[in-house]
Amino acid sequence: MTNLDRCYNIFDLREAAMRRLPRGIFEYVDKGTEDGISLEENRAALQRIKLRTCFLNDWSKRDLGWEALVVTIDHAPGRGREHNERNGFSFPFTPNMTAAVDMAMHPGWMWRVMRKYLTHEGMPTNANYPERYRFSVIDGKTRVRPQRFEAMTWEHIRKFSDFWPRKLIVKSILCGDQARAAVDAGADAVVVSNHGGRAFDSAIATIDILPEVVEAVGDRCTVILDSGIRRGSDILKALALGAKMVLVGRATLYGTACGGQAGAARAIKILSDEMERAFGYVGVRRISEIGPHIFAHRDLGVGSSAQATTRPHAIPEPISKSA
Repeated sequence: MTNLDRCYNIFDLREAAMRRLPRGIFEYVDKGTEDGISLEENRAALQRIKLRTCFLNDWSKRDLGWEALVVTIDHAPGRGREHNERNGFSFPFTPNMTAAVDMAMHPGWMWRVMRKYLTHEGMPTNANYPERYRFSVIDGKTRVRPQRFEAMTWEHIRKFSDFWPRKLIVKSILCGDQARAAVDAGADAVVVSNHGGRAFDSAIATIDILPEVVEAVGDRCTVILDSGIRRGSDILKALALGAKMVLVGRATLYGTACGGQAGAARAIKILSDEMERAFGYVGVRRISEIGPHIFAHRDLGVGSSAQATTRPHAIPEPISKSA
């Protein structure tokens, strides 16, 4: 088991996960699609943004948090994850010789995983799939994709909004027009996301398009961002550009691979500590004080609309279970 105390940042957790997991499973979590351009650009776009330091402010009392309930909706098209096919992690799962050898080289990991299935929960039964797919989805012969509905339109989102009694959040928004369409269809929030570079390799980095989305929806809905978050300062940058919430995926998966629930908690603690430290450097004490004034220069490297559309961050009301 990894010594989590020796993992000081998300990149340390990633390295530990890479050592611990079979290659195919690690690449399933870590890699993007096709050439990995979108995956790399998510990071590069965030790294281009520099923050203005502001010292001698009393930041002894700091508040980083609030609570919300999130429901997400995925999109229909398939993804070009060539590394998954190479490693045997296709859909359905069809292990090949590469995957078999890789797993044989990680007997400790295999034993822990299989022991859990055999002594506690049993093997996966695909209970979440329609009954007609539960066997064909794993037979290694029939290529079925029951979770995809390629004819989905905004009218379907309107129908979801009509019968869903609580807050509706639409994910994978990457332009202002789509954000407006989501709100018009009844969305209470939109997630600016390219799925961490795991869907379309030519997609724009989410931090680059965030200002356009914020400008498009104004105060009509909550704007959330994900993809590329590895540092607490990344979260700060997204909030300053108008996002009300930031989601992380790989960071906690790396932690989970290293130490289960404790590893995921370690990843969250790392990001929280980094964000709190960044608060001190830019001179803010709470999320409501974050705004474009923390940027070091006017050319943010995130598109010409960024300067005009950013505004001080305001915390939305927590999403109520009864709402």
